[in-house]
Amino acid sequence: MKKVKIVVGRFNPPHIGHLSLFRAAVVDCDKLIIVLGSADHPNDTKNPFSDHDRTAMISAMLISDPEIKSRVTS
Repeated sequence: MKKVKIVVGRFNPPHIGHLSLFRAAVVDCDKLIIVLGSADHPNDTKNPFSDHDRTAMISAMLISDPEIKSRVTS
C-alpha cells in the first residue's frame, strides 16, 4: 500500500520554509500532494499571487530537489 501525504497552504509566495516542509513530508511517503489554499480568490494584498503563479513558483523551487519532485502529484 502506498503512503500519501497532503500539505495545504497558501504558499503566497512559496519560500525556503515551505521547501523544508516538503522535504520533511516526503521522508516516509510515496506521493506528496500539495494543495493551494485561496486558489479561487482574486489577487489582493493578502494573496498577491494567483494560483497559476504559485504553482509555477513551487515547480521552479522543486527543480532543485529531485527527491521531492519525483513524489509530488499535480
